Amino acid sequence: QKKLDAPVEDDFSLLAGARELFSKEKLIKPVRLIGFGIYGLTDHAGRQLSLFEDARNPVKKHERASHTVDAIRRKFGSASIHRGSSK
Repeated sequence: QKKLDAPVEDDFSLLAGARELFSKEKLIKPVRLIGFGIYGLTDHAGRQLSLFEDARNPVKKHERASHTVDAIRRKFGSASIHRGSSK
C-alpha cells in the first residue's frame, strides 16, 4: 500500500503511484493482469497550496490534461481517447 502525500485529481499521479508500487514487487513468474485500487475519494480537491509554488507546476498541467481527457470521454465516449505509450 501507498498513501499519497497530498490529494490529487489527475491520472498521472495515480499512475506514478501504481508504477512505484509495481517496481517494488519481485515477480517470480509471468503475470496476466495487474490492477490497483484507490480510496478516500471526494467530490472536490482539497489541496493546500504553497506560498512558493511555481506557476508552471507540472501537477497543474497534469490536472488540466486529465480534465480535458475526461471532457472528451464524456462527449465522445470512453473509447474516444487513450493514453499513448513510448514502449
